[in-house]
Amino acid sequence: MMVGTYEQFDIEARLITDGRLTRPEVEGLLDIIYEVLAEAAQRVTGSADADWQGLFADEVIDLLVALLVPIADRPHLAEEIHTAAAVFQALVDTLARRS
Repeated sequence: MMVGTYEQFDIEARLITDGRLTRPEVEGLLDIIYEVLAEAAQRVTGSADADWQGLFADEVIDLLVALLVPIADRPHLAEEIHTAAAVFQALVDTLARRS
């Protein structure tokens, strides 16, 4: 497993410099990203107090951010977001079976 270098401030800086989101949207998106990363860290390590920082390759976090930024300021896309989540879950399940 690759070790990542991202820390919380790296993700926040990336979202701010992206320019597509307002500050409140950045803060809301950060909450979601950190929640997802914390849950993923717990699942990967089996530890309730696992820290995501350094656990995932930077490319994995880049992918998560890339998936979330375009929909962060579009709450009216709720149905499309749920459909995309189902597709993404199928992708993850397929990749897991192959590894």
